[in-house]
Amino acid sequence: MDPRERRSSPRKPIKLAAQIDLGRGEAWPCQIADFCAEGLFVRYSVETSRKLDHALTDGDPAELVVRFRSLDGRNRHELHVSIVRRIDGAMGVHFTRSAPEAVDAMLQQWGGSRDQDRASLKAPNDRVQYVLHQSAKAVIQFIEPLMDDCFGKMVEGLKQAAQRAPNDQQANEFMDASGQLQGRQKVIWHQMARTLESPLKPAPKGFPGSELSVVDKGEFEDWLTIRVMVTKADTQFRGDLLQLKLRLDKLGIANSTGHHNPLGPSLVCEAFHSGLSQLKASREVEKVCLKVFEKTVLQQLGPLYQELNNILIRHGVLPDLDLSKYLSDQATTSAESGPAPAAKAGPKPAAQEQEEAQRAEKSAKKNAEKGAQRPKPKPAPYRGSRSGGEFRSYAQAAQTAFATVRNLL
Repeated sequence: MDPRERRSSPRKPIKLAAQIDLGRGEAWPCQIADFCAEGLFVRYSVETSRKLDHALTDGDPAELVVRFRSLDGRNRHELHVSIVRRIDGAMGVHFTRSAPEAVDAMLQQWGGSRDQDRASLKAPNDRVQYVLHQSAKAVIQFIEPLMDDCFGKMVEGLKQAAQRAPNDQQANEFMDASGQLQGRQKVIWHQMARTLESPLKPAPKGFPGSELSVVDKGEFEDWLTIRVMVTKADTQFRGDLLQLKLRLDKLGIANSTGHHNPLGPSLVCEAFHSGLSQLKASREVEKVCLKVFEKTVLQQLGPLYQELNNILIRHGVLPDLDLSKYLSDQATTSAESGPAPAAKAGPKPAAQEQEEAQRAEKSAKKNAEKGAQRPKPKPAPYRGSRSGGEFRSYAQAAQTAFATVRNLL
């Protein structure tokens, strides 16, 4: 069993600079990633990991020290811990001595930064956390081979864009971006995978539309492009996504980003965009990359959402849910509703508008005279043919008059 799951108190995410001291006169930089009443989870660089591996060749020490400074930088705190487990680039440690002042200092820093630096939101319970972890793993395994193909096609797309560029400067931008993309594929995928691993995210601050603020034009265009891509994908896979959304709601899984589905296309799009930002490319380069990504990855996500539904079904989440009849009835209703109304006509010349207004006025007077000459009907049951014809004539005259007034306005 994973030692993290045996903690009796909840973990609190934090980003706190610290040092690891093995008691041999040497200390290495690290970062406290989260903490609880029982211990810490510490991350460190590849260089620190190499030094620790060399220093711990004889086995893990009985006790080591993790040091950090208080929020104001005046006080230094020490936590005496023992290693519970080590993985590549991180370790989990358990407190060996009581240090209430150090824990209070971490709580103060966590309380001051939790609304800004949270990497993910905690699932409601351990079962949901396990299901979510399994789903995120399936997302990564499905998308990784698609991204391998996408990277190659993006490089080719950038080279073709360079050949079609209107000037040498833009052509050089496309060629430089293709070279950077070839060399930094692993970095982009690593960033993308990190986003996919934590689908429960808080609402991002400052995204366009969230508040009345000055937004950079390029940032707004990026947001708008991604929103369009997400909407198209939501429509393409609406059946599987609707079932997935209902099952996630049943488990109480939701995020605060405003997206309809925490595991939907919005997660994949934003993960790719966060990875692509590593290139710091121009808008034109990003347009080419996003277009290739939409075609090679986003439009191929159908089997993924079927598999995510199957995972939840295997865990007993709404196994008998069937929306196929509802979706087919909805499609039939929209098909039988008839052709869409004609597009709104453009502005007409003043003479034509005046002529239409005169015709509408004459038609209305004529219908009114007919109605006045006709004797008033006695109350009787509705008769469809005559009354329906009269209603249609009045309705047609009213529609013509309304269209004329609308054009004049």
